[in-house]
Amino acid sequence: MIEVRLQVDGKRLIIETRDSGIPANIKLESVAMPDPLELQVGGYGMAIIQALMDEVQHQYKNEKNLWTLTKKI
Repeated sequence: MIEVRLQVDGKRLIIETRDSGIPANIKLESVAMPDPLELQVGGYGMAIIQALMDEVQHQYKNEKNLWTLTKKI
């Protein structure tokens, strides 16, 4: 099951998602856009999310992944 919550807080859009999948094993500080000249399967999603959002956070708590994405509007 996936839960999604959207909130507008002043001048920010906050998107929270929770899922009960396996813990996400992503080091957000090392995510980079793959080289477009080197075709590959995967690796674009998190890089696109980080390029579009102002803040991306992840934590694994109570056997759930919690993603918080924040965008200034």
